[in-house]
Amino acid sequence: MIKACCLVDPLGLIDLTQEEEYQEINKFISKIFKRIEESVSFEPDVFPHELIKGKKADIYIFDYGGLGCGCEDTINHLYRSLIQAIQDRPNVLFIIYSAFSATHWFEPIVKEELGEDAKFPNIIIYDDYEKLDEILEWFR
Repeated sequence: MIKACCLVDPLGLIDLTQEEEYQEINKFISKIFKRIEESVSFEPDVFPHELIKGKKADIYIFDYGGLGCGCEDTINHLYRSLIQAIQDRPNVLFIIYSAFSATHWFEPIVKEELGEDAKFPNIIIYDDYEKLDEILEWFR
């Protein structure tokens, strides 16, 4: 059983509520792992600091910030916590579920905190269906 944890912002997507986005991500992850006959346990509303403190997960999906919901300081703090979790948990696959969130929030904070050349082998920025095999490969 694959343990998947997830956090999305309260605004969800442009055309989905937060709850609908969680449902979409759960279906997405379950469909991927069905290809290798693996079931998925899905837990929404898990913040990055919970992983830093030891919460168990095999895969962590994160889509927070988008066009800037909430206070920018809060979003920056969440991404810094996400970076710390990525570094602390090398055996967890992290997926940023939005290319926009990745380029607008994650990548600039990584460059600011760790420099231009920082790379993480355990992160995928999900921006198209070509990443499906890359996600499965992590678990083979």
